[in-house]
Amino acid sequence: MSIALRSLLALAASLAVAAPASAGSQSFDESFSMPNGATHVVHLRQQQPAQLSNRSFQRYGYWGAEGAERSFCISSLSVARRGAAVRVLSKTFSDLCNVSSVQLSERKGLFVLSLRGGDAGDSFTAEFLFRGVYLVERIVRHREFPEAYERTLYRYNTYEN
Repeated sequence: MSIALRSLLALAASLAVAAPASAGSQSFDESFSMPNGATHVVHLRQQQPAQLSNRSFQRYGYWGAEGAERSFCISSLSVARRGAAVRVLSKTFSDLCNVSSVQLSERKGLFVLSLRGGDAGDSFTAEFLFRGVYLVERIVRHREFPEAYERTLYRYNTYEN
């Protein structure tokens, strides 16, 4: 068997093995009803970023992607409350990779979206707290060392007439 044919067969085998592992768990669709009757619907989609092939990918600090050969980072996150879209800017989620679970809950009247991702020493938990249609806080914690975290508070100027 020629070297070129062996290389082609090896490439085909590696693609066949990699495809099932990356399919199936890259999107999440969840809904949650608050005690006050408000229903929240969350759609999260992940895809492999183009930067992964670039060496600079690891320099910029993606949660859950350190050392991973194939990382899937959140490419879109949409939240709807009672059918109205909640604005979630891409900079609030685009550094989170390899999300494995999504949980929705309520805490002190706030809607909480919790994400778990990464693996072993690179694992994280991210929480997005919403008040009505506003994202008010994002906190990302290292799962092995929860005292290592990143917290962002959001404030809005709104005019209520």
